[in-house]
Amino acid sequence: MSAGRSLTSEQSHALFDVLTSHEILTEIESLKHSETIATFGPPLEPTLSHEASSPLLRILLQSFVLDLPGLRNVFPHFWTDSIRNLATALDSSNLSESYDKGSVGIRRTLSTATASIVESVARGRLGGYPKQEPKKDATYDEANSDDVVRAWDDFLHRIIYGDLLDSMFVKAAETDKLSDHEPVVQAAHEYAVIMLASLLHHNLIVSPRGQSMLSLLNRLHRLTPYFLVKQTLKVGNAATMLSGMVQLLLAKMNLSTVTSWFGGQASDSGMNLLQQIISQVLSAENSELRKRAKAVEQSHDAPNKSQMEQLRGYASDTAQAQEKLRTTSRIHSISIAKAILAGETAKNSLTKSSHKLALDYLSIQLAIRDREKLIEVLCHQQPDLLTKSIRELVKVYDPIIRALHNAVDLASGVADAQAFIDDLISLSLLDKSKGSNIPTVQDFVHLLQKHQGSSHVFIHQALKNGKELSEWYHQYARKAVEQYKQESNIELSRAHVAAAGDWTAMLEKLMGAVSRDEQSVVFEELDRYAEFLESLAGRSRHQMHNIIRASLASDNNNDAKTDGNPGMFLYKWQHHMNQTTVTPGPEGGPPRAAGSDSVKDATAVDVDGSKPASAIHERARGEEDAKPPDVGNVLRLLGPGFKEELRRVVDIKKGMSDSGSDTSDVDPPWGTFAGERYILVYQMSLYHWDEQSLETPDQQRKRLVTDFIHAGPDRHVQGAYPTDDQIAKILAPWRTAAQREVADYSTMGPAVWLRTHYGPGSNLKHEMLVDPVEMDNAVCGDHRLLNDPRLYNYGADWRRVWEVLPELLEPNDCTWGRYEELQREAVEALKAYAQGGVPRVAEIHPVLVHNLTGGGYGGGPGFQGQELEDEVAGALQSEVHRECVVAWVVLEDEEALESGKVAVMFVDALGNVIRSSRVEAGEAEDIGGSWAAFSWTELNEWAEGEYGIEYQSGGSRGGLLLESMRNA
Repeated sequence: MSAGRSLTSEQSHALFDVLTSHEILTEIESLKHSETIATFGPPLEPTLSHEASSPLLRILLQSFVLDLPGLRNVFPHFWTDSIRNLATALDSSNLSESYDKGSVGIRRTLSTATASIVESVARGRLGGYPKQEPKKDATYDEANSDDVVRAWDDFLHRIIYGDLLDSMFVKAAETDKLSDHEPVVQAAHEYAVIMLASLLHHNLIVSPRGQSMLSLLNRLHRLTPYFLVKQTLKVGNAATMLSGMVQLLLAKMNLSTVTSWFGGQASDSGMNLLQQIISQVLSAENSELRKRAKAVEQSHDAPNKSQMEQLRGYASDTAQAQEKLRTTSRIHSISIAKAILAGETAKNSLTKSSHKLALDYLSIQLAIRDREKLIEVLCHQQPDLLTKSIRELVKVYDPIIRALHNAVDLASGVADAQAFIDDLISLSLLDKSKGSNIPTVQDFVHLLQKHQGSSHVFIHQALKNGKELSEWYHQYARKAVEQYKQESNIELSRAHVAAAGDWTAMLEKLMGAVSRDEQSVVFEELDRYAEFLESLAGRSRHQMHNIIRASLASDNNNDAKTDGNPGMFLYKWQHHMNQTTVTPGPEGGPPRAAGSDSVKDATAVDVDGSKPASAIHERARGEEDAKPPDVGNVLRLLGPGFKEELRRVVDIKKGMSDSGSDTSDVDPPWGTFAGERYILVYQMSLYHWDEQSLETPDQQRKRLVTDFIHAGPDRHVQGAYPTDDQIAKILAPWRTAAQREVADYSTMGPAVWLRTHYGPGSNLKHEMLVDPVEMDNAVCGDHRLLNDPRLYNYGADWRRVWEVLPELLEPNDCTWGRYEELQREAVEALKAYAQGGVPRVAEIHPVLVHNLTGGGYGGGPGFQGQELEDEVAGALQSEVHRECVVAWVVLEDEEALESGKVAVMFVDALGNVIRSSRVEAGEAEDIGGSWAAFSWTELNEWAEGEYGIEYQSGGSRGGLLLESMRNA
């Protein structure tokens, strides 16, 4: 070990920047290789026995992603099966490289953009945020760029080390006005808006690939069924809304969907709406690409048929064969097309024009194959990994979605998002025929300011009306900012640089392992890089000043504008892009850098062959790209040691996480379902489960399950996985694996066929009763036939089933708060019918008109006899009752086994019977299909059903009484 001189604060800061920037970019880029996925480690590979391939990404995942509300309750197999297999499938598709296409692809653009942003998060997580106490009662002038930048620094410091986070949550719940927040929050908000605008401008306008990405966004935007989404989100019942959204986006319509109703085996084939949108967008692009390919083939200077066949063959060749030809291209300084056609060109040499066309043709064929492979993996793969992953996410985010649905007008939120995307596309889409009116960063600032109010309202409603939702994300935010607290006390240098924070000592250790001669080389490179970082910071501050000045000038009706982009991460992003190497051109030579004009021109070409006019292209490039000094020796000498230290941090965190319980042997894991979380959850400073209770575990479980049912919307709580001890003592004795499968009704209807009588001779009667019944049609599956005398010998007390399956009683608005309101509306509608028939009802309560007209009650004014009056009242009462139904039970009791007629009971969220009927066992099959089609109220089992005790006259939810109306 060498005892050379120590690193200065600026050098430590520069070294930390170099190492983290290189490491995060390398790890993100390596995700395209299946070997990286296989050696990633937890959560993708929990039993990894060798070195992790992506330690820095894993640290960030463990620190900020895996503990997100909802995601922290995801099943382990979501990562190990769904996500890992989907990533592996994409990797195995061997999507094309920028080198072969002669331009920077969208995948490379997005990966470098992600790296340039995430590297700052990584440095904050490792080194911490500097402890620089802001001035008390500081004031900020939002027209002064220095004040705006200072406000952002003070904002972060107070978020991490102070109580600003807590006060922001409180204030946001009180008001949706930014002006009501503290001055530091307002000024920091201005900083964030400018940086986001700068990112959007650089991505969509400055980047050569920007217009291609915008075209892709535009196609997706046009195909998104916003109207259907908004109508579904308007459904009052959260469970019905969520089910409707899942059906809208993820349900597949194919022959198997139909045959499964008749007992056929369900299949994963076909495409759902989401996949159809993906397929249509990519297929439309392929149509444009094939037109371009055909134009090349018909060109006078086109390569011959044999050569074009070889170029097409390369697109679908193996990754190993392609890499071999790339190596040939680099070594011999020839284009990739010439390397592919090495044998052919000896017989039929390429002219300069045909060589260029060969490169264009290869790029087109690679783009076509990429889209075909994406469609294959995302839309046609068996099993359907994409749909499976989304369904699993919907399942764990169920409590959050419900809480958000109850707190916020989601339909309005979607409308606001649609309007923003409309304006974003309108602003960003360049006129390719002329070079005027190019949007600037200032234009994007105005766009964000125009729409920021809708996001403020959304946040306000969520925090004000969703107390539990607010608490989940408040706790997460607290834990996230804790990751940025610096343990060491590093004083800021004169240049306001805090070295590498908590990693300063580690970097000193790495430098100590370098020889003195090599240290001098490293110090020289670090000094130059520190100067480079300072120049970037100065340039970013200057651009921030220009934008604020231009905004003020614009507010005064002047035309001052600026083309610069503040944000050091943007310069780094552009550098990452420019460092991409692509094939030499027809003239040969070394591989070209993506920052060269020829590659930028090729990258700007859209799928249809169009590109921005030269004037637009030149102006969009803005300033000369900042080029950092060479730091090759720094990476060579210190990069490997830095990665080893990151792996050590990962191993420490892994050891801490391994101390928890292992729930991987149960699928879904214990703690997945709402009832299980409610029993164990720590809420309002108390645990629901009391270890010191005088009740027996069975008594305490029953009491908590009853509380869970009556908690209504508050039943959906967040919680970590239970410990092995909690599973063994509390959850496992509660219910069987088969019962847990029934409790998971997310992809089916909330229904069960319950046998409660097991007397002598009843088994044969049971077999005769159910033999002709298709359980798939009646209650959505054979596993939902509850037939076990050890578990369900309830006799007349069939409601005990809710003690083990409380999740089927999904809370809805009717049960909690709206029943009396619905009753009043029905009374008003009945009075309106008496006064003016259906037209009058349409004025008072248009929702109920369909029931009346569909029932044949006509449109004439006044009643036409007592019988018709009773029918109208019955139709209105049916509408009220329908809103309260959450599940149905087919009861096979002693009477059913004797008479052959089962009881079909529609129940509310408390387990009360709303209506019930006795029907032949085979007739129960009609319910399952009608439930899925939302037409079960048309069945006789419902229309002619007997009211349950609670819904009869005099019950807690008594019927609509004609007597009370007559006396009104």
